[in-house]
Amino acid sequence: FLNNSKVTEIKSKAFSGTKLKAIELPASLKTFAEDAFYNCSSLSEINVADGSNDFKSIDGVLLRDSVLVKFPENKSIDTYEVPQEVESIANNAFEATKKLLKVIVPDTVTAIGTKVFKDSSVTEVTMEDGVQTIGTMAFYNCNSLKKVSLSNQISVLPEYLFYNCSNLEEVNIPAAVTQVGTNTFQNVSSDIIYTVTSEEMKAILMNNGVDGAQITVSPLAPVTAKEFTVDNITYTVIKAPSGIDNGTVQVGNGEKAISYTSSDLHIPATVTYDGERYTVEAIGKRAFMDNTSIKTVTIEAGVSEIGENAFTRSSLRSVVIPN
Repeated sequence: FLNNSKVTEIKSKAFSGTKLKAIELPASLKTFAEDAFYNCSSLSEINVADGSNDFKSIDGVLLRDSVLVKFPENKSIDTYEVPQEVESIANNAFEATKKLLKVIVPDTVTAIGTKVFKDSSVTEVTMEDGVQTIGTMAFYNCNSLKKVSLSNQISVLPEYLFYNCSNLEEVNIPAAVTQVGTNTFQNVSSDIIYTVTSEEMKAILMNNGVDGAQITVSPLAPVTAKEFTVDNITYTVIKAPSGIDNGTVQVGNGEKAISYTSSDLHIPATVTYDGERYTVEAIGKRAFMDNTSIKTVTIEAGVSEIGENAFTRSSLRSVVIPN
């Protein structure tokens, strides 16, 4: 577009099926249809001219205010971390991407639209716990998708959410989920493992046609449970002690990383707090994520699960798990 362009609106499928490789949208643009670049399989950059009050581009990805509008189908990166300033992801934003494999959604994002990843090449999507809603058909026909980590704030899994995700291997079902839509898991892999936090959620999935043998009830605790700290490690109570029986805990609360500053980390088999004894069953989600102090970890027998992203991007060099 020329610098003096007067274009204020780009409508539905305006550039659909073209061989565009890059485009600079005019500063005058006010309205942009979500599917304006539908089936633009060569498009790798969407830029915005200086002076726009409505749109901007970050690394060739189109944003409007705090909304991620469009990720180009042919953009040549395999991992994408959604910018922290993004609060919602528009419908079809990542639809039909060809080279993108992994997407990380930060806790600033509260809503994900419909068909966001439809027909895309993504293999893994990780949502932090800001996301509260996700639209129908968000992962529709994502044949390469293998793993999804859903936000713990999501209460509804809408219809056709994972329809035809034929290679999906693992998905966690948040404790907050109370409703599963029609055909949510239609035509997924028969080998998929569903991880849930309660027998109630297992029953909901089974009522929606999921084989109970494919469902694992995880010991990881909800983030609202009692917490305490011993030796600079935060624990979350899964089950309270009863009589002579130990209680059970996980390391961390499953939401935020523990601020641990020593280089050596020892996860004990049991821990005592306020005169009560607990068995340590799990290391929770994100427990030591982004920790740059820890170099070595020793995990005592009894710990049966290490949660998602437990040590992601840490400085860990050595892990010892005794027999």
